[in-house]
Amino acid sequence: MSSRSEKAMFKAEGFLKESKKVFDETHTAEIVSWSIVAAHQKKWAETYPNDKYGYNNTREFKFLQNSAVEAHIAKDKAYKKYWKNYDFFELKKRQWQDFLVRDEKRIRHCSCGERDSSTMVKCDECFHWVHLTCAGLTEDEAQALPEYICFKCQVANVETFAEEFIRHEAGEIDSDGNEILE
Repeated sequence: MSSRSEKAMFKAEGFLKESKKVFDETHTAEIVSWSIVAAHQKKWAETYPNDKYGYNNTREFKFLQNSAVEAHIAKDKAYKKYWKNYDFFELKKRQWQDFLVRDEKRIRHCSCGERDSSTMVKCDECFHWVHLTCAGLTEDEAQALPEYICFKCQVANVETFAEEFIRHEAGEIDSDGNEILE
């Protein structure tokens, strides 16, 4: 079963996984960049104890800080894209679940319990569907029938008839099915 809804959900899941991977990579890159900046600051403070904040004016520090800021911006973009893809995936997942619910309602169930797409016939009394093979009919025979009564309904009709016949013979009901008062 590969419907458009299912394909869209799996495609959205692929986007979500890819954007999560990119976010994780950019997050790691940002952490590394800021760690290098902190290491540079620490090294400067150890090397020049009297000039603790002089590292701000070095070209190397400015380059490292700009790299860290760019890594932060890239991580933010990846984060936003991840959540956008997450919302898209959740939407597609809900649409797929709705499709499954609608599909479940469309599937006709035979009393045999098998779910397949073979030809079925509907009982005119209980309105349940029965496979032609379970009903013992061919497609031509089923189309020729003016009405179809399933086996369960036939048994129920026979039981009702037998019960009414016994009650009639016992004098409890008349021929119209009305109770006889004594």
